[in-house]
Amino acid sequence: MKLSLTRPVLFICAMLLTSHAVAQETAPETESKSPDLSGVWAQKIVLTAVSDPPIVSNVTTETITYLRVEIDQKSASDIRLKTTACDIDIKSDFKRIRTIVPRAFIKAQGTTSRKAKLVISGEDVFLDVAQNVQVTGATLRQPSSESLPTQPDDFRVTDPDKDKKPGVTLEIRGLVDGKIYVVQRGKDAYRGNVDSDKRIHGEVRWESEQVVLDSTSIFLGDPPPTWVHPDASLSYFDMRRLDKDMSCAQIKANKKQLFR
Repeated sequence: MKLSLTRPVLFICAMLLTSHAVAQETAPETESKSPDLSGVWAQKIVLTAVSDPPIVSNVTTETITYLRVEIDQKSASDIRLKTTACDIDIKSDFKRIRTIVPRAFIKAQGTTSRKAKLVISGEDVFLDVAQNVQVTGATLRQPSSESLPTQPDDFRVTDPDKDKKPGVTLEIRGLVDGKIYVVQRGKDAYRGNVDSDKRIHGEVRWESEQVVLDSTSIFLGDPPPTWVHPDASLSYFDMRRLDKDMSCAQIKANKKQLFR
């Protein structure tokens, strides 16, 4: 069962990913105007989608990911981000079905290294993060373009959450209780306004693809038509510099205070 998308999409029952958005590139100006962003940051990413299930009218779903980000800034044009997912929440205005993201799923996302640069336009400074492609639950020779596996016995399928099930596992609760075993591919990039050396925020553009390899219930199968919310401002990120180093566990425990 395959959800293949040409526009950014989020599956109503289970989507995540981490992740960000592409913007026009402008050559950086002098290094003297560039803030030093090196250090540890907490990041919140919100991806908002709309789906059209057969029983109810349009449903809006938010996937909220909290991350720990280490920034290493060698120059305005040479910045590296090392990002690690700490927590993932999926919220929907359809309350009769919930998607639970297990801790093993979050851990399976691993740590991602990303390239970025500062772009200066007049008095404004932007952090421009290059597109990243992440495949979870399979190993592909061409991660950005190769078709995802559709069968659990495909030799490309992996078990990164180590539960002896194909792909990665998400839990569904509500009208139907069960688990789905999926492979996901996400592509994302982002640009954010650097308000100061302590906060960066901006919009996220992303696209995603998900295949359900198997499930514990015949009722957990093909997803409804789903698309990114037409209000682009509802898919966004917010980054806060940490005054002292925090672990992922500490960021998760303090997420409400960090992003008030």
